[in-house]
Amino acid sequence: MPTAATAPCQYRLHVGNFPRPTAIVPAGGKPGEELEVTFPSATRPAPSSRRLKLPANMDDPYWRLHCQTPDGIMPTGFKFRIVDLPNVFETPNNNTAATATVGPAAPVAFNGVIAAPGETDYFKFTAKKGQVFDVHCYARRIGSPLDPVLYFGRADGAAITANDDAIGPDSYFRITIPDDGIYTLWVHDHLKKGGPDYFYRIELTPPQASVNTGIPKVDGNNPANQDRQVITVPKGNRYATLLVGNRAEFGGPLAMSLGQLPPGVDNDAEAMDPGLNVVPVVFEAAPTAAISGMLTPITATPTDPKLVVPSRTIFDAAFALGQPGQTVYSRHVVEKNAFAVTDICPYSIDVIEPKVPVVQNGSFNLRIVAKRAPGFKGAITVFPLWTPPGMGIASAATIAPEATETTLAMNAAPNAVPRKWKTAVTAVSDAGKGPVWVSSQLFTIEIAPPPITLTMERPAVEQGQVTQLFCKVGRDGARSRARRR
Repeated sequence: MPTAATAPCQYRLHVGNFPRPTAIVPAGGKPGEELEVTFPSATRPAPSSRRLKLPANMDDPYWRLHCQTPDGIMPTGFKFRIVDLPNVFETPNNNTAATATVGPAAPVAFNGVIAAPGETDYFKFTAKKGQVFDVHCYARRIGSPLDPVLYFGRADGAAITANDDAIGPDSYFRITIPDDGIYTLWVHDHLKKGGPDYFYRIELTPPQASVNTGIPKVDGNNPANQDRQVITVPKGNRYATLLVGNRAEFGGPLAMSLGQLPPGVDNDAEAMDPGLNVVPVVFEAAPTAAISGMLTPITATPTDPKLVVPSRTIFDAAFALGQPGQTVYSRHVVEKNAFAVTDICPYSIDVIEPKVPVVQNGSFNLRIVAKRAPGFKGAITVFPLWTPPGMGIASAATIAPEATETTLAMNAAPNAVPRKWKTAVTAVSDAGKGPVWVSSQLFTIEIAPPPITLTMERPAVEQGQVTQLFCKVGRDGARSRARRR
């Protein structure tokens, strides 16, 4: 049993004769490039090497490369960047600005190793005034122990900007080139450590529009919780989820969907609002849909046909957590989400769509009606899938056993923007073999100004006397004067 003193000391055990290097150099290359990669190790003096040709077309920027020797193949592999950039390897003794490794004009990628404690590696490149580059130092993100501190400066080593820990322990910044000329990048470990496996890769790329897609965690405090990360639609029923679209370098509405749907399954969603990064989507399976499962990406497409923006699904599966702060020690990121059509569920729900708007500073009770299969009498808990901006919706309500209806209280803030939104209500109940989630249809909520407004004028009266109170009545844009006693 771990004690208070030993609890933070996690480890991973590998059993076998396969190679287990601790680094890969270089840490990336161009699509279709032929190059030799070396696999140094902090525990073995002689690194192994491998010459290979990289894939010509690669959608996954974190493709894994495995060390292979007569003893076997390493089981996990190194994340290896395949990006269409000139690939530069550090030269010996590039530890000062004067002896820096010289590369071509940016965009460019630099690869190296902080081979000894206290070492700093320098690189030079040319650029033109006004060019903008995102500068990433990949180290911890690709399995290196290096905690990089990255600098950008002029040819003589005069620093212009620097960064530490922008993306986890890795460094990132955006630069705008001030003048035509030669510039310098240099990197060292935050604690001045070093060794044969302190490898890194620095990429300078122009900013590019992109969208990362996914499904939000229902328990954001627990990175290992995968609850409701799989879309499961019962036959003849509906399932709702939020789809995430995190934009970079562009704005505007997005059409969100799945790359593929099983036969007999349809989905209903509006375009994602430009000011939001989530949109509710309802999937519905026909009663005749076959029970099936598949992996599919979540796609995000700008509604403006003139914009072509790549989207990438990120499904982060955390396997091993530790302290402090539930640090993820082992994870795997895949670029597809799981989708399944499941067996019939003994209940379904519908929302009685409001026929009138919810007025600013007003409230409304939303009716939810359940349909039960014969013999199903269990309680059903309902939740709002998503609350539109400027609104409040009760967190949950229960349809009692054998009952068929409940309500969710809604309200609109005084300053809620008048417009129509679409959302859904989800529900869960024990269907005999554990909890099963379903959803209502996608329905419309409209926020509107109140048809009549009363603005009270400030009165004054002596104690013990009677006075008249006046207020201004606003109706359909016109104002009249009313008298109240």
